[in-house]
Amino acid sequence: ESDGRFHRREESGLESFTMRDEIAEPFIAEKMKEAQIESLLLEFKVPTAPGGLHGFNKYRQFVEHLAHGLGGIVVDDNGARLDANAYEAIARQIGKTYQIMASQGLTPGGEETLIIFA
Repeated sequence: ESDGRFHRREESGLESFTMRDEIAEPFIAEKMKEAQIESLLLEFKVPTAPGGLHGFNKYRQFVEHLAHGLGGIVVDDNGARLDANAYEAIARQIGKTYQIMASQGLTPGGEETLIIFA
């Protein structure tokens, strides 16, 4: 899109996650064939991504598929490799966040949530 990132949007138009070059170089169609990208940053926006934990699981599947297809590995923001246990721990933490949101009447990707976390 115009910000130089790839945006994964659901049929509703809501953004599930974004992908960009880790060094923040924008993706520009004309330069993609020559691009030397060493790492990608994929961002799942917990409060605003629709679908709750199901949305996170779709994100995880995409990330793992992309890494496999590119011959890469998936790491967290500290550079630690993510394995099944790490993903489960992340999902538990996200689940707690969604419980707190629900207790306040907020849903992931919901209209009020999008306003608050804009």
